[in-house]
Amino acid sequence: MNNYALMSKFLELIKSFALENPDKEITYNFIYSELISFNVGPDAHQKVADLCEKIYFNLQKIENPKLKLEWDNKYFVKCFYGKTNGNEIKLYIPVDKEHLVDSTTKLFSYMIEADIPNASKVATTIRNDNIVVRVNTIEDAEKVIAYANAHLNVGRLNVNPFLANDNSIGLAMDNDDSFNFRLCQLIKEFLDFCKDNNKMDSFNNANFSDFIDKEWFKLHTSNLMNTSSDSLDIEDIYNLLRKTTKPNFQIKDFYDFADFKLIDKYDNHRERITDPSFYLEQAIRVTYSKYPDNIPGAIFNYFYDEVKAFTKEDYARAGLVKYVKKEQVVPLMQEYVKSLGMKAPTDSYDLVKLYIKLLNLDRDVTEEFAIIKNAYISTARKYNQEQADGALKNLLLWNYTMYFTDKDGYRTLLEQKVIGKDIKKIMQLGLNLETDDLKVIISEFINSIDLGIQR
Repeated sequence: MNNYALMSKFLELIKSFALENPDKEITYNFIYSELISFNVGPDAHQKVADLCEKIYFNLQKIENPKLKLEWDNKYFVKCFYGKTNGNEIKLYIPVDKEHLVDSTTKLFSYMIEADIPNASKVATTIRNDNIVVRVNTIEDAEKVIAYANAHLNVGRLNVNPFLANDNSIGLAMDNDDSFNFRLCQLIKEFLDFCKDNNKMDSFNNANFSDFIDKEWFKLHTSNLMNTSSDSLDIEDIYNLLRKTTKPNFQIKDFYDFADFKLIDKYDNHRERITDPSFYLEQAIRVTYSKYPDNIPGAIFNYFYDEVKAFTKEDYARAGLVKYVKKEQVVPLMQEYVKSLGMKAPTDSYDLVKLYIKLLNLDRDVTEEFAIIKNAYISTARKYNQEQADGALKNLLLWNYTMYFTDKDGYRTLLEQKVIGKDIKKIMQLGLNLETDDLKVIISEFINSIDLGIQR
């Protein structure tokens, strides 16, 4: 099971508990406890202070002036070697009870012998973050990963699936904050939102990822106006979670993120979205979600330097004013329309109307996606699956509906409610896909349908 599927499984676990206990508040502490024990097995939460004491005594035998050890007899054995820079890469290398002493002693000893500055710790309970190592550079992280996979290849536990994952080792960057704390906080906020709005059916990984996108955007635009180091740490965690919760996340994405972040902690090289098309779309989406009647009037008003029709919520207005000049609006809309293979109207009014339509502002494509799905199934059952596959490809490529049967009325519904909209976007949202590759979209759609018939 891949990470994306495991994330979905964890959220389903939280959702099931919430539905089974409707009168009970699901607390942050409950979510955190479930997260650190997720996929660990029967040893989860077992106390192993006696084993940590053995690790401490083993490491005490190492004579090195750069080594500092701490043992509080309660939560952690901590090992500090050399100087870390406060902006480290964090590695999670959980190990089971049977191998904890041997694996931790080997790993910490290796980093000292290899002269890798690190701040590391081992927990007194069995959990999926019981061994954590912080190092200064990507090169050092790669050395630790290579060593762990070569020499600590027995007794390893599964890591938290929301982390970046490189050969079964979890990766994050959280500076002075906590990745797991912020993650559990976001899960609780999303759960409370779904419960309060009777949308528990929407409590899934795809919608959680969208929720993180929105929370990150709020913080990102707030930090553009008023930056503090604490809020930047949180923003970075949200930004990483935006990446790891997507189905197309690859480990390269983490290393690109880390490489950028390691340039300097809070200087002008920090990752900042300045693309005006991003802020134009966000301003329209956020305003529409709060005041749908303000769109498209707010856009036309912006041509005359009037911005009050755009909401201030989530810094939508502030981002628009800061990054989008009024002279850019029409070219940005034209570029978007052309990117979908369509001809951009020359009349500004027609262009704005088309742009809004293509944005599919409601983002709820349940009806349109269901129509496409039912048209496909109806065609496959009347003719065969090859006919349905061809009809689907023609719909996506050319907006043609003629190859679908109208036996159950779905071709008519396609023409009434789907044609003229961004069909690829409908498919992406309906399937929870990020990719623009039509072959992948078609393949995923076909694989999602069980017709109960033979090809």
